[in-house]
Amino acid sequence: MRIKLSSTDITQHEMQQEPSPSEGVPLVDLGSLMLYATRNTTVLPNVATIRLFKGQLTTEELQREALRISSNPFGLGRKLEMPRVPGARPLWRANPIPPEVPINPSLKNADDVASYFEDEMSIRLDPLDDRGWRMAAAPYGEDTLVTLGINHLYGSGRDIVMSVWGDESYVLDEEGRTQYHGQMANGNFSHNLRGEAMDLASRIRTGVTGIARLGSQAFTSPGEREPHGDAATARRPLDALLDKDKSRGKPSRQRVLALARVNLNDWREVAKERQGSVLALQIAVTANLLREARRARGGPTHRPLRILIPVDLSDNADFDPAAGLGPVELTSAGVTLPGGGSTHENLSMVRETCDQAVAEARAEVAATGRVPVAPGMVDAMRLLPDALTTRAVVHVHSRFDGAASNLGIQHPNAAVIGSHTAFESYMVAFPLGSDLVLTMTSVGDELAIGVVADPSRLGAGAPLRERLHEELAAWGLEASVR
Repeated sequence: MRIKLSSTDITQHEMQQEPSPSEGVPLVDLGSLMLYATRNTTVLPNVATIRLFKGQLTTEELQREALRISSNPFGLGRKLEMPRVPGARPLWRANPIPPEVPINPSLKNADDVASYFEDEMSIRLDPLDDRGWRMAAAPYGEDTLVTLGINHLYGSGRDIVMSVWGDESYVLDEEGRTQYHGQMANGNFSHNLRGEAMDLASRIRTGVTGIARLGSQAFTSPGEREPHGDAATARRPLDALLDKDKSRGKPSRQRVLALARVNLNDWREVAKERQGSVLALQIAVTANLLREARRARGGPTHRPLRILIPVDLSDNADFDPAAGLGPVELTSAGVTLPGGGSTHENLSMVRETCDQAVAEARAEVAATGRVPVAPGMVDAMRLLPDALTTRAVVHVHSRFDGAASNLGIQHPNAAVIGSHTAFESYMVAFPLGSDLVLTMTSVGDELAIGVVADPSRLGAGAPLRERLHEELAAWGLEASVR
């Protein structure tokens, strides 16, 4: 089983019919809700790649890479357009014009790198206002550091990877554009008013139907309710809205980043010695970083930790970006661990807790055929004032202290720009109202580890990169940390 990058099921599927970049494809329901819910908050629903290349990449090489990326209308070569019919979902439209790639001043030392990371990771990427992704570079000694930030509305981790770096995305014409450029209709865009009206009517109908189902189950005794029924799944956002725990600290609009490389076999050996697994050790490291953050900001250390794990339900079938995305293949599992101070002992309890949480999440999807969102709930929330939908969406995720995601083996093209191959490459996800997210990717015989955190939630004390280095060393792991 693989764990995906995405820290939430923001996108389920595109429209089942063939996408038409010239007419626009409606944003999926959960994505539409997330778009409105996060625009006026401190949440940055992004993912990013960080790559380090030998030598100096030229402006022309970087700009050609941006051209390649922006020429796929089923990947990052699109932006959102507001519908003409009020209440309908925003529409994806082709946007083949590549952004300018800024080259920052040379970075001299680790502090310069940390400042560069903070600047780039703190940028709000909104595909409705302008462009939902940004590539930037900075010379670092004799090398070049390249960052690529992407709004999660473009898809789950697998979807983004395959549309940006999949084998089909490297079939280029003489200008360096992808083979999909011919389907861009030169970026022309027309509104389908009938389609938008039908979309609105469908959303209202399913919303009312969902509310009716929830209402009927509200009068059913708890013993008669289905374990994974509408009422059960509706309790999650309601519990989140009623959670008044103020110990998490005040969120900020800034993000900090720390990176580490660890030998993959060393990681496995440490996990095995402590009767754990690769995932269990990852969760334990994440938990200890969260415990340290809570201690540093003066929060109640006794409170249990809630950690979100994205769970990939898909197989390894070929991905066709021109066919839209298939049925839901991503859900999430919540892992609850004890509070207190950091611990580096036996991992058997963490392993068992993780295994049980993942099994329960997969069983729920198998039993219901859907991710744990009550049918009609998303549509119903879109009919409410934005302030309420914002609270519901953001609170569900901010109730977790952090998240952890294992991407598996990194796609080889993800380290490539033109004729250059990065000697270090990382993929990271951002916290959605929580303290931090820790991601791992296998690159050759190494694990590439990335941690994105809200600095206001880390409290006073050592910088994030020092905390990550100390935590890995406490497990007996030798790591190279940036």
